[in-house]
Amino acid sequence: MQERKREPESTEREIHVALLQDSIGKIAKVSESFKALQDAMRQFSSAVPHTRGIDRIKIASSELFIAHAEMLQAHQSLKDFEIRGTVPATLPAAMTGAAELRIS
Repeated sequence: MQERKREPESTEREIHVALLQDSIGKIAKVSESFKALQDAMRQFSSAVPHTRGIDRIKIASSELFIAHAEMLQAHQSLKDFEIRGTVPATLPAAMTGAAELRIS
């Protein structure tokens, strides 16, 4: 991971907020993916699923796996920033429009 130099305090706060929002968004995505997998599996809980059902379960499982990996990466980026002050080379989408960020 490429790192940037330490930013001024106001920018650090904006980065921290963006990383935190990204992490929360990834948690929500994992939750949605998990619910989709549960729904797919519930339809076939007592019988062997047909081909379309198996495909739906595989897709939902893959989406959950990807969402989980993205969540772990977001958590790691937040942790690295909080502990070491490391700014990820690619900031979450929220930072690209820093003017849109509102810090209370």
